[in-house]
Amino acid sequence: MDLDVIRVEVAKLEARKGDTVVVRFQGALPAEVVARATAHLEERLPEGVKVLILDRGSDLHVVRPADQGD
Repeated sequence: MDLDVIRVEVAKLEARKGDTVVVRFQGALPAEVVARATAHLEERLPEGVKVLILDRGSDLHVVRPADQGD
């Protein structure tokens, strides 16, 4: 994988303050690439939008206690 060339396809993205944009990559990424991509995205997103980058083998879940289920 050429780490200097990343193709991105976005149909429409409406991120607002308080949102988190999650980006998933197919391959493993060095920490430097994750930091650079995060900074690049945060500069271009509205203020208050966070960026989370997941690479191969990463998964994201929310776990809540049964008494707090929405």
